Amino acid sequence: MLSAREANTDKVKGLQMGADDYLAKPFNPDELIARIEAVNRRTAPSENRIFVDSITMGNVTVNIKNHMVFVDGKEIRLTRIEWLLLCELARNLGKLMLYGDLLSRVWGPEYRDDVQILRTWISRLRRKIEKDPDNPVLIRTIPKTGYIIDQPGT
Repeated sequence: MLSAREANTDKVKGLQMGADDYLAKPFNPDELIARIEAVNRRTAPSENRIFVDSITMGNVTVNIKNHMVFVDGKEIRLTRIEWLLLCELARNLGKLMLYGDLLSRVWGPEYRDDVQILRTWISRLRRKIEKDPDNPVLIRTIPKTGYIIDQPGT
């Protein structure tokens, strides 16, 4: 969002209304370009990202097209946040998802450093899809880095 208003309250309101970023006039054109490139990096699909209707990972099937998840053939209900997390991990199957990337994609860039909220929601998701949530095999934690769902056979 570009605006002549530069008060903090205006910036907060703009971001709360859905802006990805806020830049007050006058601004440096190089800064504007850098901000646009940053948003593009966060939103552009990666080369490893999977675009299919359904992804099966062991005993878990994620039907992305129909917004359904099955564990051992039985449909389970996920919250919106659990669904978004699982979809991000499944679409990036075999790729390490850094904490900041998951947080930005699911909650938005302003949550990029809130690792505790991510850990809490991953724990909730594991309770629904893992056979033994205390010893997860589907969603692996890479300490101090992020999470990964391994590709079958790895």
